[in-house]
Amino acid sequence: MDTESHSSERNSTSLEEDRISCLPDEILCHILSFLPTKNAVATCVLSSKWRLVWALLPNLCFDDRLCLMYENTRALTEDASTRLTLELVDCAGSDTELEVVIRAPNLEYLYINDYLPISYMVDELHSLTKAVIDIDCEYIGEFQSIDAVAQGVVQLLRGVNNTKFLSWAKGILYALVFARQIEDFFPTFPFLTRFALVVDDSGWHLLPLIFSRMPNLESFVFEVDEDTDFDCWWAEEPLSLPDCLLPHVKRIEMRGFAGRKNELKLIKFLLKNCEVLNTMIIKFQKKRVQKMVLMEKLCKKLSVFRRVSKTCQIIVL
Repeated sequence: MDTESHSSERNSTSLEEDRISCLPDEILCHILSFLPTKNAVATCVLSSKWRLVWALLPNLCFDDRLCLMYENTRALTEDASTRLTLELVDCAGSDTELEVVIRAPNLEYLYINDYLPISYMVDELHSLTKAVIDIDCEYIGEFQSIDAVAQGVVQLLRGVNNTKFLSWAKGILYALVFARQIEDFFPTFPFLTRFALVVDDSGWHLLPLIFSRMPNLESFVFEVDEDTDFDCWWAEEPLSLPDCLLPHVKRIEMRGFAGRKNELKLIKFLLKNCEVLNTMIIKFQKKRVQKMVLMEKLCKKLSVFRRVSKTCQIIVL
């Protein structure tokens, strides 16, 4: 009798100890959200119930140690959460080939911060409305082949082409310079209305192609990196502008303006070609010397530039 009682008590205690595993995945995910990614992923060894709970977390930060600890394919099946922030820190420096798989039909917001673009398999993002891709390609070719990085970027962009808002860092444009047959493989963004990009010395010649794949674009932001030699970036005016800029673009914002001649050339070109442009905002570099003097000179030059849109208002800050 005592033996049966002891056994029953032990089983009862065991059930009580594992009561947390009976909670819904949403609650388990909320609990794990308070842990560093390394600790959250470590819970996958507890039981089959916990194996993929960590993949539901809206914020993930991988470093090289975490990348080597677990399988090379990260399957992020996002069914519950609508937001995902994915950070990969120094994973590109490891000897292991990494792949991130994201299949998230309910995902609305995606932010990727990657030291170098590893292999991404992104699909089924049917609900995506905003994608921010921040990839640093400063050391492109040091850890991976240039071609592999470029193709990885194109593959990632193809996976987020349903978004309505897209923002990318200068590393994207730099990587696209090395993409093979980019005219054939660069995706179309049929629902995109807002686009923001950072530019530097490289890739300016790809902008007509990029904009031609954004047929419903209504506004875009150019942010010029402060270290950019802008004379190289917009050295020559394109012969033609994609049709999407003419009937749809209503708002343009230029950040990091420095008063160079070719910046003025770009502004003049846009004012001459964007038929329904309502607002153009020009923001000078924050550390620009003699900013007020440059602003005064710019306003005088803008006053004589031809504007195809009769309702266009130019704001200089």
